Amino acid sequence: MRKILIITVAAFVLLSGFLYLVNNPNIVFSYSDNGDQSTDVKTVARNVSSLNRPSTVSAGARDQSFPKTAARQDAGSRIGTSEKEMDKPAQRPVREQDQSLKQDQNQKSSQSRQVESQDTQKISKLQTQTKKAEQQPPRQITQKSSSQPQQERRASTQQSSSQTSEQKNKKVSSQQTTQKPKQTQSQDTANKSGQTQQVKHAKQTQQTKQTQETKQTQQTQKTEQTKQTQQTSATPVIDTSGIKSGYVGVKYKKPDNKRYKVLIEKDGQRYAYDLTADGKLEKFPLQMGDGKYKIRVMQHVDGSQYRTIHSETIEVKTSGKYDAYLSSVKMIKWDNSMAAIKTAKKLTANSSNDMDKVKKIYNYVVSNIKYDAGKLGKLPSNYVPSIKTTFSTKKGICYDFSSLFAGMLRSVGIPTKLVKGYAAGVEGYHAWNEVYIESKGKWVVIDTSYDAQMKAAGKKTSMIKDKSAYTKKKEY
Repeated sequence: MRKILIITVAAFVLLSGFLYLVNNPNIVFSYSDNGDQSTDVKTVARNVSSLNRPSTVSAGARDQSFPKTAARQDAGSRIGTSEKEMDKPAQRPVREQDQSLKQDQNQKSSQSRQVESQDTQKISKLQTQTKKAEQQPPRQITQKSSSQPQQERRASTQQSSSQTSEQKNKKVSSQQTTQKPKQTQSQDTANKSGQTQQVKHAKQTQQTKQTQETKQTQQTQKTEQTKQTQQTSATPVIDTSGIKSGYVGVKYKKPDNKRYKVLIEKDGQRYAYDLTADGKLEKFPLQMGDGKYKIRVMQHVDGSQYRTIHSETIEVKTSGKYDAYLSSVKMIKWDNSMAAIKTAKKLTANSSNDMDKVKKIYNYVVSNIKYDAGKLGKLPSNYVPSIKTTFSTKKGICYDFSSLFAGMLRSVGIPTKLVKGYAAGVEGYHAWNEVYIESKGKWVVIDTSYDAQMKAAGKKTSMIKDKSAYTKKKEY
């Protein structure tokens, strides 16, 4: 619609100009193409020239709506000005004036014809341009006036300011864009660190739970073990698995600091042993022959008084007649890993009979183990000898000598007793050995602690002693 309006106004202007020219032959139109590349309709400027001196008058600012009233007023003002100039009197004769007028009219008619032809050409050009403009996409119609340079400077300033603002906006947006990834990266880093802390916290919590569970499990196990121990300690265990080998085992864990004893009875005979009661199995000899034994576990009450906390009766039948004197028991505790036992086996490796074995072990003991008189006054009432200690220290009292000698002989298969009682020429309670010599079929008395003192004093002694010089009280 806008294009149609422009074309209509342009046609109307051209037509009115043409009619005015016909009616006023003294007026000359000239077209000035001062529009920019974006306009479709060019600005038309009219020049009113006098006969002697042409003068150009600007048409003024062009309005986009092209009102008819403004066009007529503009044209009228220019016509009035030209008529005044034309009415000035001439200072020439009449004939010359008429001839000059005729020449001027002829020139004007030729000029008018040239103008008409030029107008026709320009109208055809305008129509061609109009058709091309109709085929092209619509453009914004702008106009220029006498203030066009200022407007162009303002427009350029506005464009530069807009470009500057656009560049600033782009920079800001680019900065924001660059900041956003940084913020995103920082957020991602924060999120990852938060997740890592959460994972660490979860792992720590899990480890804490596992540790607590482990502790609870350990406490539960300890409680169960304590209960089992209390149950075990509440009732001593009598182990009869070694009966055929001539010993009985007792296992008890004492719940207090009181003293405990094991009492073994058979046919009116009694043997009392100190019970360590540390929860480990302790072995005691069944040296009173086959038959029924009563085993008691007793707790100390007061002074020399004990009370029975557990008792059992067992039937004993050993495999051999003297098996009770071959076993490892509380006072004669030995095993093949001990140095004393290895020495005994080495000494008797080439022996052909029991007497030869006994002599070799006897000679070693009395020659290498020294009597320790000072130890006697330091011993506790419940002292039990140690074969390992006596052999390593190479000294001891009569109890130590008899235990070591019995263990070494038992390890090589020779039945040996540890005997307690009294002996002629020895002060106080004494300990010695009785050894069974199979070739003679009898038990012989051997006192290694006495003979070691005699040998150290340079006196001669015999290995086998007179049995009548010794009074037996206990044998193990």
